[in-house]
Amino acid sequence: MYQAKVAGKNRYCVFDAAHDSSIRDHHESLERIRRALENHEFVLHYQPKVKMHTGQVVGAEALIRWQHPEKGLLAPATFLPVIEDHPLAVDVGEWVIDAALTQIEVWHAAGLDLPVSVNIDACQLQQGNFVARLQAILARHAQVNPGRSGA
Repeated sequence: MYQAKVAGKNRYCVFDAAHDSSIRDHHESLERIRRALENHEFVLHYQPKVKMHTGQVVGAEALIRWQHPEKGLLAPATFLPVIEDHPLAVDVGEWVIDAALTQIEVWHAAGLDLPVSVNIDACQLQQGNFVARLQAILARHAQVNPGRSGA
């Protein structure tokens, strides 16, 4: 009814229950992911990068997972598509960078110097203030050398 009123006089709109349900589910999923970020339910797992000729570990790749309180450990394919092209993707991306830098500090304190690669979403890269926000995160981890690539 609202859509018909907005469209003008002598109009009608057909209510699509499936479409409405899909939109509601999407909004609920976004809200649940936002709360998961606030509640520290995301974790990073680190996949080693190995030089095949020598077997030497030359770095690691940070991979996000959701430690869901009811569903257990969720792979990124179950939640990252929900936030694609949504501002929440930037928040999650910044959390990943910050968490990876924190882990690098822990490893460094234990005597392990290991470069870590972090995937950055295109949405995050396209933010006009991406560089400034990245610099702010790096400033919080001043002892980490950002020039060390994740080879």
